[in-house]
Amino acid sequence: DENNKWTFCPNELDRALRGARLLLFNSPHNPTGHVFSHKEIRLIATLCRKHNVIAITDEIYEHIRFAASSQDEPPSKLPATLFGALGLKRAVLCNSASKTFKATGWRIGWILADVHHTAKIRAVHDQLVACSATPLQIGVAAMLSDRQHDPFLSTLGAEYVTKRDLLLAALTRAGFHTGPIPTGAYYVFADYSKVSKLQCLDPTQAAIYCIQKVGVAAVPGDNFYLSSEDKARYGSRYLRFAFVRSLDLLEEAARRLDSHFCSK
Repeated sequence: DENNKWTFCPNELDRALRGARLLLFNSPHNPTGHVFSHKEIRLIATLCRKHNVIAITDEIYEHIRFAASSQDEPPSKLPATLFGALGLKRAVLCNSASKTFKATGWRIGWILADVHHTAKIRAVHDQLVACSATPLQIGVAAMLSDRQHDPFLSTLGAEYVTKRDLLLAALTRAGFHTGPIPTGAYYVFADYSKVSKLQCLDPTQAAIYCIQKVGVAAVPGDNFYLSSEDKARYGSRYLRFAFVRSLDLLEEAARRLDSHFCSK
């Protein structure tokens, strides 16, 4: 918006929810890194009640939150959640060990929902996926029940700040507009419309160029929009970069971006 913040239009959401059954909600947000405020979540909850909509809340990045800069207040220990605002009757919470415990290959998650919803979710889930390996389920149960990992959770966000700032600086030097500083998850949704070597390419072409010519992978920004109109209007100038990898790999990515886009 005009304040250089990721946000949404309440009137547009109000119109979109008319006749809808479900709202899919994600905070901290992929791909922007936006953490929805208490005010934003209260507004979304109000609109869900108004239109009798069930919210499916993806809270997989709940512990990966951080301040925009060292001058800002650290994030609150208990973030605002749409599930918390709506409760069991109107929301289904989805979460996983994948991001928090750096176990993406385990593919183990869980839901919280009213028993009325849970029965239907189980019926669908049983037809979609096979059971996760028993030892992995035991491992996740141990992680969730062991309060000794609380210090790990409280410092998890800080681990990503150095990585975020390194990638943001490299992308800025390369000519990308990185927009609002991410305060959650581990993504940068970067505008490449001013990058001379990319500006005439669509997002898929730009992503392939970065892989083949630069040696740095990104996801086309229009992947995150549904309609052709929205893809063209909003997603056509963006690439999503991730700073989840090790610091040494991100330093190498920064070197490659500098070498390709900043060299004379």
